[in-house]
Amino acid sequence: KAAPHPSQELSRPFCAGCGVGGAGRKCPCMAAMYCSKECQKGDWVSHRGTCTFDLIRKAQTGPGMWKEDAAAGNAACKIGRLFIDQDRLREAEAWTEEALRIYRAVCGESDGNVAAALGNLGEIYQQQGRVAESLAPPCLNLSATGFEALRKG
Repeated sequence: KAAPHPSQELSRPFCAGCGVGGAGRKCPCMAAMYCSKECQKGDWVSHRGTCTFDLIRKAQTGPGMWKEDAAAGNAACKIGRLFIDQDRLREAEAWTEEALRIYRAVCGESDGNVAAALGNLGEIYQQQGRVAESLAPPCLNLSATGFEALRKG
């Protein structure tokens, strides 16, 4: 395969590891591009905390995850927040709703984590143009089965 023309290299994404243009290797989270496997490995320490792919994988296999505990709520909330920051609002909504469901079950309606999750949902709805819902998010009662369908969808 012929190398791309230099003008094409500049129009392609920059490597998150070394900054060179023409990065064609994408992290499975879709938030970072790399020019090589070596750059991807070298950038892992920096990228790890924001890699939704890695966080989701850990959440699905970690001890006590996706049960009724605050750690699961915190993980779901963090993943939702990262998806908001990446402008992946459908995924952000699903993960934030899951965090809200867990927080309500574990901590109760008056907990600060419930308020934070509702604030994140309001932000998501506002960015989606759902103004009425952004002002007063509906009381969500999303079952785990419903969440799985949205997350995989």
